[in-house]
Amino acid sequence: MQTGTAIKTIATLVTIAVGGITIYQFVKPGAQEGRGDGSSRAPPPPTLIEVARPPEPSFLEKVSGSYSLTSWVAAQRPVELGAKIPEGTLRVQGDGIMDWSVLLVQTYASNPGRVQMTARGKIQVSTQRVMGVPGGESNNTRYLDARWGQVSPDVTLAVRGWDTGQPEDPFQLAIDQGSGRLLLEMTNSRGTFTWTKQ
Repeated sequence: MQTGTAIKTIATLVTIAVGGITIYQFVKPGAQEGRGDGSSRAPPPPTLIEVARPPEPSFLEKVSGSYSLTSWVAAQRPVELGAKIPEGTLRVQGDGIMDWSVLLVQTYASNPGRVQMTARGKIQVSTQRVMGVPGGESNNTRYLDARWGQVSPDVTLAVRGWDTGQPEDPFQLAIDQGSGRLLLEMTNSRGTFTWTKQ
């Protein structure tokens, strides 16, 4: 009976010893990861992953969309046009085709006449110029009353920017994104349109 009790006691001690080893093996590595004084080691610096930037949009991608007229400023030279353009809309397609419509009002008459004019052009990407696209379907002149006798060739040039042999007659484009909204400027020898993208 005493021998059996002794065997049970030894088994119990062995079990405790094994359990102690198990606990020691579980706890010890955690302590080794520190500085040896039980404190934690500082976490490693974050891994920097370089993310590729999206490609810069092309000029056509930037200007494509719908616009409203912000202003039109006449050049005053070489001639005084005698008209203002208070309203207008513009649409730029992805292939560079531009269609715009503006309202012209006489400035030299007490009872001014009004004319609605439409125009079409195509962007030359290499020069960022707009070359007029002739054709009555896209270039209409509609007199809204009988007070404006005939639109002059200079007014037509101011609105449509057709190439009449002078390099400054077609519109030159420029964009400005400083205000947070894209502004598109169209400038030729007769004046400058400024459009705001919607």
